[in-house]
Formats: sequence, structure tokens, C-alpha cells
Amino acid sequence: MQPGAQLKFNLTELVMIIVVLCILAVVAVPIYYNLCAQARIDSERTVVGNVRAGIQSYHARHVEGGVRVYPPALDDAKDGPASLTNSFFGAVLAEGGVISDWSKKEKTYTGPNRGAYTYNRTDGTFR
Repeated sequence: MQPGAQLKFNLTELVMIIVVLCILAVVAVPIYYNLCAQARIDSERTVVGNVRAGIQSYHARHVEGGVRVYPPALDDAKDGPASLTNSFFGAVLAEGGVISDWSKKEKTYTGPNRGAYTYNRTDGTFR
């Protein structure tokens, strides 16, 4: 190719490039959405496992009147979404609590994958 010459594509080449890009998009988009869904599931499971471990840790460390007790509450958060000013599970998570992707209504917490969990302070369950 000579200096200053322009690179030219014909219509067939441009159509083939568009077809290849479309095929890649058709394959990649579902994979991306599956990864996002799996990440939400894994995130929720991790938080639930950590909360349960935190409840048991609290139970192992706290004795009142000679009896081991479960935490009276998982947090002092208000109903609504988790945020920096309304973090969840602060009483049982050492990291300070969850600040996103969760919501709370009365005593029920809803995770990013729409799982609903309720804490029972009598037996320490979180399900």
C-alpha cells in the first residue's frame, strides 16, 4: 500500500463484520445475565451464612443470668433499603453491616435474590 492511500471496505465485508458482531452479542448477552444472576445468589448466600455465624458467635460470648443468650436484634436499622446510614446486621457482623442490595420490613429481611429471612431471637435462627 502506498503512503497516504486510504483503506476501503466493500459492502460485503461490512455486512460480514456486522454479522460476526451480532453473533458475538447473541452469545455473550445471556452469559452476562447468567453471571449477574449467579452473583446475586452467591452474594445473598454469603451474607446469610455470615449472619448465622455472627449469631452463633454472639451466643457463644454472651451469658446473662448464667444462660447463653442470642442477640436481642440483628441491628437497629429502620424499615426500607440498606444504606450507609441504615446498615443491616451490624450487631452480628464485624465488618459493620450490609449497606446495599438488602431491604427490611418489620422483622423480615429481603436479599438481592429476593430471598426473605426472619430472625428469631428465642432460638437464634435466621431463615
